[in-house]
Amino acid sequence: MLKNLPPDQRRSFLVAGAVIFVLLAPLFVFRASAKASVPSGAATTLGVTQVPLDATKASIGAGETSLGDLVADAAFATAKEHDPSVQLALVTGGIVRYDVTKFRNGVYPTGTFTGEEAEDLLPFDIDILGMTLTGSEVREILERGVSAYPMPKRRFIQVSHQVKVSVDPGRAAQQVSWDEKQIKSPGDRIASVTIDGVPLDPSAHYRVALVGPAPKDRPHRAKSVNDGFVTIEQHPSEPLGTIRAALVSYLHARSPVAPRPEGRIVFDAR
Repeated sequence: MLKNLPPDQRRSFLVAGAVIFVLLAPLFVFRASAKASVPSGAATTLGVTQVPLDATKASIGAGETSLGDLVADAAFATAKEHDPSVQLALVTGGIVRYDVTKFRNGVYPTGTFTGEEAEDLLPFDIDILGMTLTGSEVREILERGVSAYPMPKRRFIQVSHQVKVSVDPGRAAQQVSWDEKQIKSPGDRIASVTIDGVPLDPSAHYRVALVGPAPKDRPHRAKSVNDGFVTIEQHPSEPLGTIRAALVSYLHARSPVAPRPEGRIVFDAR
């Protein structure tokens, strides 16, 4: 094509191409170096898991699980690196998936854990959002998470290791409006919450790392629909990393891992 152009136009075309290359080259170098910093390709070994990881909705949508603990702790670790004031992490079970063609029962066995499996379990590498909430708002999120129990729902909230929650499923469940943007009845299933052993103070403010689906038009704000974050959609938030990258980093730093339910979420009728 160039040889058919007049000499002056050919020279201008080549100069313009060179300028574009000079301007864009640093971007490609940056992206390549960023990817190389923490290997996460499909065949890359990230670490070793010493317990099975159950990714089914029936499991992660209805109670504390090994996988839920692992993902919540990974979210907390990465958020804490970005913002040392973060005190806890809350993660909706709905972000977890699995590849039925590989493990029909949804349980990933012990052993080598690869980048491909990280992509299976967390196909949406969504933001970890840093947000300041009152104790009442934290409880509100937890109430939403257990509102359908014992029916498994993706809104169920997995919590990081600082958090201990006692749930009485015999009490009234939280009820929300048909569009799930307003709480009609607050619910009373959360019997108690502690953070680092200290009871949750309804009026105190907590720095929370939240992980849940986010709307496309506001990728750094928590979504309200069916994910537990009902009335905090308009709260300001900051991205503190992404969830799959957090899992990759966590496994690199701590492998082998053996997360086991440790009483973070206990169902105890009173």
